[in-house]
Amino acid sequence: MGATPTTESEASAMAHQAATMNIVAGRHFTRGLQAFFFALAYLGWFIGPWVLIGSTAFVLVVVWRRQFASDALAAVTEPAKAQDRLP
Repeated sequence: MGATPTTESEASAMAHQAATMNIVAGRHFTRGLQAFFFALAYLGWFIGPWVLIGSTAFVLVVVWRRQFASDALAAVTEPAKAQDRLP
């Protein structure tokens, strides 16, 4: 708080930088989690090829659901419909 600029233009520029940094950090975090999930699925290779195929397909479905069919995505894209999903 003490380092926040006092002029409106400087504060706006700093807010834009902070928002951009958070977007980049979130994107990297998501990619890292996806890589970790697929790495766990690839451990199925030690059991056999069918386990590898099944575990990779399972992780793919889970990642797809979290990426494209999540409540968070619905809240951002369609705020009115997100309220209907709340318990």
